[in-house]
Amino acid sequence: MSRYTLAPAAAALCLAASIALAQDTSDGVEATDMPAPDASPSIGCTLTADAILAGDAPDILGTYQTFMGVGVATMSGRTVPLPDQGTAEPTTLSMANDALFISGGPVFEGEVELRAWRDGLNFDLPEGSPLDPEDVAQNDQISAEAGCDIGTLPQLQGGGSYTGPEGEVDFDLYFVVLSERLIYGITVGTLNGGEGVARRIVELRR
Repeated sequence: MSRYTLAPAAAALCLAASIALAQDTSDGVEATDMPAPDASPSIGCTLTADAILAGDAPDILGTYQTFMGVGVATMSGRTVPLPDQGTAEPTTLSMANDALFISGGPVFEGEVELRAWRDGLNFDLPEGSPLDPEDVAQNDQISAEAGCDIGTLPQLQGGGSYTGPEGEVDFDLYFVVLSERLIYGITVGTLNGGEGVARRIVELRR
């Protein structure tokens, strides 16, 4: 059984929160922002999530530096941008008991199991987003960076819940694997069943 706890910097879900989140839609998960990618086309275009979970992609495993990018927070009907956190934290991807886990970075304590995500990920900014499109790598940019359509890249998801200072927080992590050096994603968190929501890009790089 995985333990799910977000980093202290991401624990308080409020208008100034640094918890990273995305927004579920009928077309998949919609990110609010994403840093510009810089990895070369690599194994992401030839891998599947199932292959990673089966342990057939050992180059994906190991330690990354995690950067928490810009995002938004919504509470009481008001949505405000969240700045890039500007610091890096180590994150580890590892296999144990035929399962893939992430620890560190956006996961403060313990580890979160990652599973295949098959409902699609959408990194295009929604209409009316307070974020600057110049700060965002959207679907076309990600596809160009990877050398293949974003829909063909391995996509992973994990999540859980915890009790923080503001109440019960449900969170999800969503990732798209571009290469063995670069994984982009979003964290999604909801406070007290919908009282507040925060969204932020998370980038694993090495």
